[in-house]
Amino acid sequence: MLGIEAPLIALKLLVCDPNVLAHGAVVGTDMGLTCFMFAAIYAFYRYVRVPSMKRLILVGVATGPGFRGQTHGHSARSDAANAFGGRVVA
Repeated sequence: MLGIEAPLIALKLLVCDPNVLAHGAVVGTDMGLTCFMFAAIYAFYRYVRVPSMKRLILVGVATGPGFRGQTHGHSARSDAANAFGGRVVA
C-alpha cells in the first residue's frame, strides 16, 4: 500500500513505545476489537480497489466480530465511515 519504509517506521515506533513495553503482556478486550477492525478496514480497502461480491462478503465477515466483540465496536462504524469518506457498506 505505502511501500516498505512506512511499515518499518511504524514498527520502530511501536517497538520503542513505553506503553507497549510496559503493558505488552496485558491483552484486554480492546485487542480483539483492534484486530477485527483492522481486518475489516483492510478488506474494505481491497473491495474499493477491485469491487466484487466475494470481497464485499469478506468485509461483512470481518466487520461482524469487530462490532460484536466489545461495546466500543459500535463507535468504530463512524470511524470507518470517516476513513473512507462515508462509503461504508453496513
